[in-house]
Amino acid sequence: MSAQGYEASLRQYHLKMLVDGQLVESVVDEPALRPGINAAGLTYDYDMHKIARLHNARRAGRDRFAGSPVQAR
Repeated sequence: MSAQGYEASLRQYHLKMLVDGQLVESVVDEPALRPGINAAGLTYDYDMHKIARLHNARRAGRDRFAGSPVQAR
């Protein structure tokens, strides 16, 4: 899931939430909650990037940590 997918999933929920005593219509569109949503979205994007790098390293026959060729055991 990407940051955009995360935001889309949040839009599917119809939560009843109060921010400063006011009912929030959309968690994603609430400015007070935006920094937290952005931070969580970054973790999703980072994880996707990390998975892609590991996948590419395995396809190239490289060790995922050292970047050296994988030796047969």
